[in-house]
Amino acid sequence: MKRALTVMTILTALGASGSPIRMADAALRELTLDHLCSKADRIVVGRVSRVRSRWTEWQGVGRIIATRCTLVVEETLGGRGEAAEAIDVEVPGGTVGDLTLVVSDAPALVDGERAVFFLVADGTDGLHRIYGLENGKLPLRGARIVSNPGLVSGGSPTLDDVRRAAKSAGSR
Repeated sequence: MKRALTVMTILTALGASGSPIRMADAALRELTLDHLCSKADRIVVGRVSRVRSRWTEWQGVGRIIATRCTLVVEETLGGRGEAAEAIDVEVPGGTVGDLTLVVSDAPALVDGERAVFFLVADGTDGLHRIYGLENGKLPLRGARIVSNPGLVSGGSPTLDDVRRAAKSAGSR
């Protein structure tokens, strides 16, 4: 029998400055493209591959189930650091055996899905987290953002809007 556990988002991640930010803070406020672009270490268009869940230590929380994937980078829109062909990303929640952890506001990582990702470096082995949780993942169909699942204010942005905002954030 499968068991499921649902938790509110109270997890902690490192912000771009290296100081802790509560993921709930990023998830519960309205985020603009400018805000996402200014806080992200990397902004990429990528395709999700190699999705796997496992037990792991999560900073400030302890041992939880998390899902890790590899993003195959199609385009780097902005951010710091060297361009990469692939980036490992981890989000809280997932299924291991018969136990599922569902974390509110955590984005699903679906094998083959293509999206814009706003990423922050975790500081361990090149691992990244999605800034703003579901706000920081904008699913794409072609060049069109097909949904704005989070609270990103200002309507539904286009991929060109994200490109402009990323470029503007990089020139500040």
